[in-house]
Amino acid sequence: MSKTVVALICPRHGYTLGDHCAKCEDVKGEGVRVNTNDWVRGWYEHIGPQPIYIRDKQHLFQECEKHGNMPKAFLKPKSQGKGYEIKRRGL
Repeated sequence: MSKTVVALICPRHGYTLGDHCAKCEDVKGEGVRVNTNDWVRGWYEHIGPQPIYIRDKQHLFQECEKHGNMPKAFLKPKSQGKGYEIKRRGL
């Protein structure tokens, strides 16, 4: 999954927003990362007979549903019984 640094803790200056400390450009601290969902965007070769360019999670879900596939990212363990079911929350 693609993640972006939104804040970090500089060892010298403490908490700061962004991917570096503005007071000491060369020091990198522990970063706070968030999921940007950029992991979805790109070409997918195994959904259908031809490669498909996917724009976002909703588009990926629609294309997979159309071709009878479902990526693991959209599955969750069933609430009752064994196996997996589609997780629609967050689409």
